[in-house]
Amino acid sequence: MPIDFFDRAPIGLLWVGAGGVILRLNKAQRDLLGCSRGEMVGRHISEFCADPEVTADLLRRLLLGETLQNYRVRLRCNDGSKRQVIVDARVLSKTGRGVHSCWFVRDITRRVRLEKEILDTSERVQRRIGQDLHDDLCQHLAGIEFLSQRLARRLAAPY
Repeated sequence: MPIDFFDRAPIGLLWVGAGGVILRLNKAQRDLLGCSRGEMVGRHISEFCADPEVTADLLRRLLLGETLQNYRVRLRCNDGSKRQVIVDARVLSKTGRGVHSCWFVRDITRRVRLEKEILDTSERVQRRIGQDLHDDLCQHLAGIEFLSQRLARRLAAPY
């Protein structure tokens, strides 16, 4: 029995018609969104995208014949959650006319969350270092000013 490469691929695969209707999807894509084949096939891709303007831009660019790489999209899952994905897509055509587009969808939700945690941690550390420098440096500068004034008075006093 031949192995169905499309359905067993480890990343989400979609065939989307020229009008944006989902024609076919694989198990990885169904698992990503928590939907069955019947819940997705025949529906417009925009129903699963969280940002309508992003979906419209993606479909417009594909209609113009562009090949998209690393295009960030937020998908809406069946349970209401959202997943950050990267889409690579290109149009397949017959006789110069676009028939459908092939989408390769990779989930980057965890990576995006970790990047945000790293940035948040970096900002907290920078604030803490800034506060420490401010507090410590201010104390030293105040001490230096006090000693400078004392020295200035001594130097100004007659012998």
